[in-house]
Amino acid sequence: MAGAASTSAAPTTGSPSSLPRPHVCPLCQLAFARAHDLKRHGATHTGEKKFKCNACGKAYGRKDALKRH
Repeated sequence: MAGAASTSAAPTTGSPSSLPRPHVCPLCQLAFARAHDLKRHGATHTGEKKFKCNACGKAYGRKDALKRH
């Protein structure tokens, strides 16, 4: 009875992780285990890119992406 179990479970991202994912994005239904991850994900919907490279001017939505650049 897999259908009965799935109706009571929180949405998942398809990851094999067994962590519950109660934090769901209201725009795309992607679910996260931590509220912080949902907050960070929200920037993907706004398109805001507030981290700018001083050398070339390219902008990124997340600081870690700028660091990798």
